[in-house]
Amino acid sequence: MEPANTSLSDFGNQCIQRHSVVVNPDACLMDVLQMMSRVGETVSNSNTLRASCTFVLNNQQLVGLLTERDLVRLAAQQRNLRTTKVSEVMTRNLITCQEWEAQEPMKVLKLLRQHRIRHLPNLPIVNEQDQPVGLVTQSSLCSVLQPADLLKCQYVRQVMAENVIHAPPTDTVLELIQLMDSHYLSCVVIGRAITPGKMLPLGIVTERDIVQFQLLEINFRELQAQ
Repeated sequence: MEPANTSLSDFGNQCIQRHSVVVNPDACLMDVLQMMSRVGETVSNSNTLRASCTFVLNNQQLVGLLTERDLVRLAAQQRNLRTTKVSEVMTRNLITCQEWEAQEPMKVLKLLRQHRIRHLPNLPIVNEQDQPVGLVTQSSLCSVLQPADLLKCQYVRQVMAENVIHAPPTDTVLELIQLMDSHYLSCVVIGRAITPGKMLPLGIVTERDIVQFQLLEINFRELQAQ
């Protein structure tokens, strides 16, 4: 018979994303975006393994993290990705989690709730030498939670966000980016006003969409949300 704590070990192995992009601080941002895109294609069979951020290492030590949110902030500032280095924009002073701690779901969830840091919910997992071994994300956590854990809240209103930031379909992508940056959002709902105070949702634009637009070098001033 297997020991009772096997499930904790399984949890850690399943929720840690080990397919990560690793770069040095002097890397060009456009090169990093292309690397993140290729990793996403390589492991496209699983949404939890899509590269949403990048480890920045100097002498094998973790010195920063480059996230999709950092890239959205750059887009709002209209920075040139071909002339900007990772070290200029990466998130520093990271919250990390030891690999052994990642075996316990409650420790991971507590860290994600406790720290309102820009790079979370991308939680770097490090070994005893403080070298990165992977990431825990909201998506990877959700993929291993039991249905019973997800059904403790019986009604949508218990977990939904009530103050939804939205924009009309005629807004430019640059305006959406600036909205996401100023309100600390990972997405913006695109909708059409039907009556005062009521909006018909038509779609959504996410951080990942913005990163893809950056990779394609699309003109944010000319492209509309619709």
